[in-house]
Amino acid sequence: MNFAIRKLQSLLRLLLCLLLTGQAYAIDPADQGIVVIKTRPGQGDEFAQGVIYTRCEHFAVTSTIHHGRGQSTIIQRTNLVTALPFDDVFSRILVDDSGTALVSEKLQQLRALLQRYPGTAATLRPLVDELTSYQQKFAAGEVRFRGTWMARTAFDKIVRDEEQKLKDAELARQKARDEKTAMELKARQDAEAEALRQAALKQKAEDETRQKKEMATRAESARRQAETDDEARRAGNLRVIMPGLAARLLQGTHATFATFAQGRGTPTAPPVQPVPAAWQEGALPTPRISSQATAIKPGTTHLAPAIQYWESAEGLVAARLCVPLQQEGARATNTDDLRHFQRLVAMLSPTAAEWLPLSLASARARLRLDGNTQPDARPTAVLTREFDRRTYQLTYEAPAIHEDGYFYSYLTLSVR
Repeated sequence: MNFAIRKLQSLLRLLLCLLLTGQAYAIDPADQGIVVIKTRPGQGDEFAQGVIYTRCEHFAVTSTIHHGRGQSTIIQRTNLVTALPFDDVFSRILVDDSGTALVSEKLQQLRALLQRYPGTAATLRPLVDELTSYQQKFAAGEVRFRGTWMARTAFDKIVRDEEQKLKDAELARQKARDEKTAMELKARQDAEAEALRQAALKQKAEDETRQKKEMATRAESARRQAETDDEARRAGNLRVIMPGLAARLLQGTHATFATFAQGRGTPTAPPVQPVPAAWQEGALPTPRISSQATAIKPGTTHLAPAIQYWESAEGLVAARLCVPLQQEGARATNTDDLRHFQRLVAMLSPTAAEWLPLSLASARARLRLDGNTQPDARPTAVLTREFDRRTYQLTYEAPAIHEDGYFYSYLTLSVR
């Protein structure tokens, strides 16, 4: 019901608009074109009406036609027959044939609409008459400039006057430029020597700055190349065949060491402790962890212990010490290597070194008691203790036959 009322109101406003457009047409710069509409579906073309619009909005079902002074009408889109934009034909400057071409085009389009939709005569006839008068006045020698028709002689005088004004203005500007140039020339002559001196100083400063930048660039390039070479060397050290079984085990489990070293250690911060000098001597750099250096020190013999450590600028972050144990039954035959391993641990923590024999015995006992509970992996016993605010994790791998025909077990102590 409300929609029907609103639609009726819109139609009444539209009919009022149609009545008003029957009066003589007065050019309004806001007018953008004309739409041809029907008041109901199926209505004959002879009953269609024309409405001059300032703006049209189209939606899925309806169109809103803005016309007059702030007025608008909503109609069904099916009732909107066609639209013809003015393309500012009523405000164009008409001084030559290029301007009148649009007048002829729009006049032809308006006449075609008027012929097909005679009911639009009240709206279209004034427009046709207006554009026809444009053609007649132009043919009679008049021109349209700034919204006013005038004789071509009057237009030519306006053009000449405008050109003279432009020439006079240019002469005035040229005179001002000449006076300013004369003043600037004297000022330049007075300041030339100082400008040359300042230019020389500036050039010198720029040269020094450029040299410094080039040096800094070369230094940065050298630093990056050194880092690249260092990383390549570190990665390469994981691929070379290091002497000793322990070093090769550390090589192959570098990622495991990184995971352990970055894990959660004791609740309190570990002590600031340098890497023992004996550990560093002969160590081979390996890939960094968190941008900090790591290295592996291989043993000097086939069964000698090996060390891997991670250090920051403050000192030791984490380490692994490994020694292979050559087994004859339940006894390790390379006891000198085991004692060397214990001395290396003592360099970091004497307390941890004292704990080693007991922990090794405990690990072996645990393996004997547990049996082979890891059918898909090498049986391993792990013991963890805290010494001097550091976590010590001892891993003992059960003996297994090596390619050389001997049985070896591995004892690894990880520290963080």
